[in-house]
Amino acid sequence: MSTPRRINKSTTGIYLFWFGSDILWERVGSWQLSSVKSLAKLLVEITMSKPAEKGSTDKKTDLSENKLSREEVKAQREAKKAAKLAKKKGKDDTNSGEAVPKDNKSQSKDANKAVGDAKAPAPAKSNKGPAKEPSSPGKADAKKPTNANEKNKQTNQKVDRAPQKQPTKPAQQKQSAKPNNGNETSKPEPAKTEIIPATPRTKQKKYKAKLFNHLNGDTKAHKLFINNTAVHPSIIRVGEQYLNRSVTGSNARCIAFLYAIRTIIQDYVTPPNQEFSRGLEANIKNYVDYLQNFRPLAVSIINAYKYIKYILTQLPTNSTDSKLKENLCELIDAYIRDQIDKAAEAISSTVQEKICNGDVILTFGCSSLINHILEEAHRRNVDFRVIIVDCGPFLEGQELLRRLISKGISCTCVLINAIGFIMPEVTKVLLGAHALLANGYVMARTGTAQIALVARSFNVPALVCCETHKFSERVQTDAIVFNELGNPEDIVKESNIKEKRLANWQSFQKLYPLNLIYDITPPELVSAVVTEVAILPCTSVPVILRIRPTEILY
Repeated sequence: MSTPRRINKSTTGIYLFWFGSDILWERVGSWQLSSVKSLAKLLVEITMSKPAEKGSTDKKTDLSENKLSREEVKAQREAKKAAKLAKKKGKDDTNSGEAVPKDNKSQSKDANKAVGDAKAPAPAKSNKGPAKEPSSPGKADAKKPTNANEKNKQTNQKVDRAPQKQPTKPAQQKQSAKPNNGNETSKPEPAKTEIIPATPRTKQKKYKAKLFNHLNGDTKAHKLFINNTAVHPSIIRVGEQYLNRSVTGSNARCIAFLYAIRTIIQDYVTPPNQEFSRGLEANIKNYVDYLQNFRPLAVSIINAYKYIKYILTQLPTNSTDSKLKENLCELIDAYIRDQIDKAAEAISSTVQEKICNGDVILTFGCSSLINHILEEAHRRNVDFRVIIVDCGPFLEGQELLRRLISKGISCTCVLINAIGFIMPEVTKVLLGAHALLANGYVMARTGTAQIALVARSFNVPALVCCETHKFSERVQTDAIVFNELGNPEDIVKESNIKEKRLANWQSFQKLYPLNLIYDITPPELVSAVVTEVAILPCTSVPVILRIRPTEILY
């Protein structure tokens, strides 16, 4: 087997290519390759003999590519600027602007070909025909810079198109269309953000702190005034009175509820094949649920409703409906007479022993029981003076002031923020209550706890007058666990001020006026609780609930 020999560059031969990190080629003479081993040895010899020339040629081609690519970038930018300028002015000779990049491209291609021909010798034709003839080294070198130039063109086009994708104002488009005279390279300017002035929000979702989300308000009440044939008219009338606050106070609300139930019992007709007590109990339950949508039920109403359910279970089954209705109405009247009227008289007679001549009695808000006590003391010709403390938003003390003045009682009315100045004159504090809880805390109108706290600081005895039908088995130590939310507009109303400070509070997203109806007074601030049973400490509520008769156990 003949060994491979090296042929000079002037002789003709074939081309052998070795693909590694780059394309290496070498021109050799024509000889007969007898085996595959000789071809392998020849390839190894070629790769070992041309390492240095490869690096030098690559550096030269890279420099030529960099130079040509910069020139082409400048030519392309100038052509684009000229085309934009011509399009803006409305000229028809846009072809002249397009001819510039074509000439530049052709010149760059000719330059690349010339560089490749100068570095590489002319290709030698092979004997195997044109189909298998490999490409010349000059053309191979010419393809490399053109591929690099195409990549540079694509990157330049992306850079030129980048500012066009961003939405800009018309003023920014005019600035980008101005000519640059070819001295400075054009840089894409960042898009300016347009500042829109904030507009006041008129319709916002009502925001309420998560701490009070469980409390019920009067949001559904405006949807209930419809002609509902399933609800008795007396219940609708009572609900409207609760909502409009024409009937206020625990006793007044309880009496209105019991009168409505008595009207329902009188108008009730037993359906066929149904028992009187069971059908009536189901109807009353639906009416109570409907009434609770207007306003949360007071403790006195809940206890009265429990009493009605208890007596319905004790009705005989062998009596007629008319007789059963008569018995129920009598029991409801007896409840009002015993639990409200007679209890008020018993409490009043007990408190009369504590009122003396020259006393200055302070009270808060409007309580029907306190009004009855003070009128009874005036009938007994006791010389005393009354200070009525009032606060917004309902100003209920004005109603008590009107009632007492009509009876000829000397009264003084102050707001709650002046209680610290008026308390040194006070000898006794009489307070009403909405409910008395099982742990001894007093639930009353908002502001009662502040009155009791100031009275305790001045060592003035504070007596809470409360009937036993207002006692509750519920335990509560703060005013957040259970309470009633009033209308926030009631706090905002300021009738005496022309410019209302919070008239547009709904435009603020996270502002919600909190109108709590009741507060909780701890038993440490209360001297004693006056009931129809006796004068008791606040901690004796569980005892009263335990010793009550079984027929009114609730």
